[in-house]
Amino acid sequence: MQLGRALSILGSMRCSPPPSATAAAILATPVQATLKRADQKKHITETVSRESLWEAQTPQVFRRDLLVEAYAKRGREPVTDDAQLIERLGKPVTIVACSALNIKSHRAMT
Repeated sequence: MQLGRALSILGSMRCSPPPSATAAAILATPVQATLKRADQKKHITETVSRESLWEAQTPQVFRRDLLVEAYAKRGREPVTDDAQLIERLGKPVTIVACSALNIKSHRAMT
C-alpha cells in the first residue's frame, strides 16, 4: 500500500489528522492503565508515570524504502513491531492519536 493512501485511511479511522509529509506513522492511544514495575519476586518497586506513554495500535504505515532499510539492518535483537525497527535507524515515527475502540490485531509470524 502506498504511504499516501495508508495515511488517508488512517485519517478516516476516528483519528487525529496524520501529517502528510511523514515517512513513518503508527496509530496509538494514550495509556490509561496504572503501570507497575516489579522485581523478580513480583514485589512492586515503582508506579510508572503514564505521562508521554502511548499504546501502539495497527495499522502502522511506513515509506517502503525506509521499511526495507530497517529490515536489512535489523540485526538479531528481538523487536515488537515494525516501528521499533524504524526507531533503531534513528528516524522519527509519528503517532497518530486514535480511538480506544481501534482493536489491535495480532498475527503469528512464521
